[in-house]
Amino acid sequence: MPSLFVLELNAGRIHSMNTDGSNRKTIVSNCHLPDGIVVDVEAGHIYWTNMGIPSLNDGSVERADIDGKNRKVIVPQGITHTPKQIILDKKGGKLYWCDREGMRVMRANLDGLQIETPSPAPELPATLAQQKYVLILRSKEAKGGTGAFQIESWEAGKHVVLAANPNYWGGRPFLDSVDVQLGRAARERMIDVQVAKADLVELPVEMARRAGDEKIRIEVTPPVELLGVVFPPGRTPASGRAAGAGHAGFPGAFCGAACRPLVLFAFASG
Repeated sequence: MPSLFVLELNAGRIHSMNTDGSNRKTIVSNCHLPDGIVVDVEAGHIYWTNMGIPSLNDGSVERADIDGKNRKVIVPQGITHTPKQIILDKKGGKLYWCDREGMRVMRANLDGLQIETPSPAPELPATLAQQKYVLILRSKEAKGGTGAFQIESWEAGKHVVLAANPNYWGGRPFLDSVDVQLGRAARERMIDVQVAKADLVELPVEMARRAGDEKIRIEVTPPVELLGVVFPPGRTPASGRAAGAGHAGFPGAFCGAACRPLVLFAFASG
């Protein structure tokens, strides 16, 4: 007998039953406001959207077997705002859904490895890099990614080779490939650039100054996060009297305690 799959929005559950309402059972629970569902009978899968809370941009798309087992996130939170109606393009191997607050139609491969948006989404790599979204590709021939470069080969802790992606939305990169060496000491990296064995290396601050003295071009990247500490005048803690020589009170003592090789602190006083 044919089956029906029913979404219970507020309870966050998916039910299956016969078309006459008999044999009802809950196959998936703890969904985040499920809103749309599609069934792939041939593959034995169900796909559904979790609308989430519109103000939080936390919608997602999931997949499970028809019996609710082997549940898997296809499109993680932060990629699609409020996904709702969803359809299956079996021949093309794609899922299409409407994103209400995002005001767009999106699609993805059935395994979620390729997610397409109508415009560039620079935050996508950072979202997918979270540990809960890690995917392990068992095949050595497998390539992935929609950025300027794709992984050609990889050896854990040693090196990774990136090949130009001809299908990159921003146009094919000028470079054919990039070979990134991993696990090399800073001194070895410095020698590599000195003897032209490497085109680009990352160096600690103290070695970067030396490289500059040798007329090697230096590029400084901005910090991921900048923190500032302000000490209003007249409110310096009494403990500042114990500050070491060369610093004025508590701000100087704090600077001396917090300073690290790659961190710069700037203190402002009214």
